[in-house]
Amino acid sequence: MDLIHQLNAVFKPQSVAVIGASPTAGKLGYDITYNLIHAGFAGPIYPVNPKADQILGLAVYKQISDITPPPDLAVVIVPAKAVPGVIDQCGAAGVKSAVVVTGGFAEAGEEGAKLQEDLAHTARRYGLRVIGPNCQGVNNPHHNLCASWPLLTRKGGMAFISQSGTVGAALMDWASEERLGVSVFVSLGNRADVDEADCIRYFNEDPHTKVIAL
Repeated sequence: MDLIHQLNAVFKPQSVAVIGASPTAGKLGYDITYNLIHAGFAGPIYPVNPKADQILGLAVYKQISDITPPPDLAVVIVPAKAVPGVIDQCGAAGVKSAVVVTGGFAEAGEEGAKLQEDLAHTARRYGLRVIGPNCQGVNNPHHNLCASWPLLTRKGGMAFISQSGTVGAALMDWASEERLGVSVFVSLGNRADVDEADCIRYFNEDPHTKVIAL
């Protein structure tokens, strides 16, 4: 499968699951679910949480394997030690891609580095493409997709690629204040799988992207 087709599942998904979605306002699992809804994402949004029944008016699923057909993209917001197992569940269920927001991997020491190796190995085994871990997420206003924070919906022609979530958030805040739109935003974090070169190749083929900022 070619890179463009693979990364369409990240940047132009037809359906999204939020694994670790939360019913509690202010928690990241709530905020990202909220942003997906309020960006106007047209496809199904599936919150996954074994202890909740409803989040922001959406029915909640206990586990990713309960969702049929499997979503194109899973946003993963669970503790670091649980992430490799979640990626395995996603791959087994047929999920095509994941954005792992959770930190606590290679940036956190030897144990975290081992977790990141496990995550990457599992994803490769299934052919599942991963953004992150330890990232801010992805945003494609032209697809009404905001699987990140803050909520940014203004469309434009500049693609932003950021390794740092902090720098990425600052860029998005600045763009919002200046009323600048973006074609795509991605925070890559630890780059266990997808890296800057992959994104440049992908955005170079994106009809909405006129400039790539790295």
